[in-house]
Order: sequence, then structure tokens, then C-alpha cells
Amino acid sequence: MTSDERDFQALLNRLYAARAAPAQIDVPELTFIKVDGTGAPGGAEHAEAIKTLYTVSYSIRRIAKERLNFKYPVPPLEGLWWSRGTERSAWRWTMMIMVPDLVPPKAQQEGMEAAAKKLGRLPPNLRIETFREGLCVQMLFVGPYSDEGPAINALHRDFIVGAGFVTNGPHHEIYLSDPNRTPAAKLRTILRQPVARATE
Repeated sequence: MTSDERDFQALLNRLYAARAAPAQIDVPELTFIKVDGTGAPGGAEHAEAIKTLYTVSYSIRRIAKERLNFKYPVPPLEGLWWSRGTERSAWRWTMMIMVPDLVPPKAQQEGMEAAAKKLGRLPPNLRIETFREGLCVQMLFVGPYSDEGPAINALHRDFIVGAGFVTNGPHHEIYLSDPNRTPAAKLRTILRQPVARATE
């Protein structure tokens, strides 16, 4: 394993490790493959977005391995969530997967093109762009996605407000487990919320 590979693994460990107790983390600028959509998780649009992201991610990884001799694990799926209403059909989201900065733009673009050939087309809003969240609080939740509500509410009520923060961006989830292979009761999800210091 090269030093670059070790550095990337260390970055993953810092950003994608969390405990049940809320904690602060400063998230640096990162590069992501992103696609936007509307509707409930698990719906057709959501499922298609996830399929597309993984196809692009694995295509980029293959090119990095073959042409740059850079091997890395595809990072976990992540999602930004927000809504102006309570109906699940009105939920809006951005699903995304990180791309190592060590993979140059040309290789990223070639991966996109290879994925487009495999899938037939890519969503028009699929893109690769940088994203910096900065100061966040996060915690690890274990259990079904449908049971996250009380944990999210407690994170906001007991930790964010209590520490003198206000929210500063959409709710962010990082899916550490494969739901196709992991029982719902054992799913591991990082709940992350960008924050800022509350002003008087």
C-alpha cells in the first residue's frame, strides 16, 4: 500500500467513524459524485439514483486502478435530506459518494463516460463537484432507518441547542451498512448535521 493510499484510508477513518454519543467534527472540502431527486427513500427515483452513483463510482475506481495504479475502497453512500412539508413524497435529497482527490479530473470524466455507456444514459443533474460542510455534529445510529427520528430529534434538542449551535445546512446521513446484506436492527448510519455558533 502506498503512502497516498494510507492517507486516504486515514481520511476515511476520521470522517466515517462515529460513536453513539454526539461529537463535533470539522469536515474538509471533499469531492463527490452527486445526483438530486425528490420523493421517499426506497422509491423508484431514489433507487435509480443509488444504482447510478455506484456504477459511476466503480467505473472511476477501475480507471484509477488500471491507469494510475491507485487502489481504494469505494466510500459509503451518503445523503443530504430536506423538505418543506411532512409528506414523504415531498422530501428532497441529494445522494452522493465521495471520490478521492487523488483521482484526477480526467479519470473522473472517463469514469462518467464509461458508466454512461453501461447504463445507456446518466441523469442530467448528475455531477462531480466539491463540497465543504465545515463544523458539524454527528453520532452513530444503529437500527432501522425508519427509527432514526427520536435520535435526530435528541441530537438537535439536547446537543446542538445545548452547545449553543444552530443548524447550518441540510440533514446528512452516511450509510455504513449494506441494507441488502444487513438486518435492519443492525444497520449502522452516521447522522451528521452542519452547525454554526448561535449569535446573540
